[in-house]
Amino acid sequence: MIAIVGAGELGAALAERLRADGREVTTDAAQLPSLRLVVLDAPAAGLRETVAAIADKLDGNHLIVHSVRGEATAVIHEETAVRRIGVLAGPIDAEQLRAGKPTAAVVASRHPEVVDEFSAALSTPRLRVYRSRDPVGVELAREIVDLAVVACGLADALELGDGARAVLVSRAVREMERLIAAAGGERSSASGLGGLGDLLVRAANPRDPAFQLGRDLRSGAVPPDDLRANAHRLRKFAEKKKVQAHIVRGIAAALEGRMTPADLVGELMNVPVLDD
Repeated sequence: MIAIVGAGELGAALAERLRADGREVTTDAAQLPSLRLVVLDAPAAGLRETVAAIADKLDGNHLIVHSVRGEATAVIHEETAVRRIGVLAGPIDAEQLRAGKPTAAVVASRHPEVVDEFSAALSTPRLRVYRSRDPVGVELAREIVDLAVVACGLADALELGDGARAVLVSRAVREMERLIAAAGGERSSASGLGGLGDLLVRAANPRDPAFQLGRDLRSGAVPPDDLRANAHRLRKFAEKKKVQAHIVRGIAAALEGRMTPADLVGELMNVPVLDD
């Protein structure tokens, strides 16, 4: 049996899909002491409180994968005795899961047992879960994808056309490669399911929250605190490591209110053209 805890929409949809495909799943945190595999899906804003509430039910025998943006791995380390942790990422969508449509995800961890056991436990005829040994790269790629999708939503609102979206997607992958390498991850993770795969699905999806936010930035929408904080952290990291990351830097400036959408587009269009 696998436990799925937290209050996230993805976790709820994942539990429904696994049950429909014949897997044993519980969302009852009281059962955690008798289980081994735990999927954590919770809103980033309340993550520490969610983890602290189940910490006394977890020990070093548990394996955890999480789908939470930001520094979730560090929070789990700080609040619990669990040390074997992984990341669940990729183009895995709650609506697609509930509809039973074929979808895919990636589990990334430095611990082989986390990758092997979760990929086996979560894979069904409708959900294919791939394996990665690069949690740093997969986690970072997922956060950069969020910003790139915001940029695609803004481009859509400004009616810049498919060519602009193609440029954003391709350049965002290049920025992912550079930032992942600077963080000590594997550049190839940028073109995997957690990077390019996720970005391709979300870049033209009007239902995606980040895409919607990008469209609404033109009319002065206020971004959620967690996304703004992640953008700020990524921007500072790029600056510290002296990595060329024009999309990350520009979207972070727009989310922080330091640049208007029109100025952002103008700046991106004036970035010096380099070899592809």
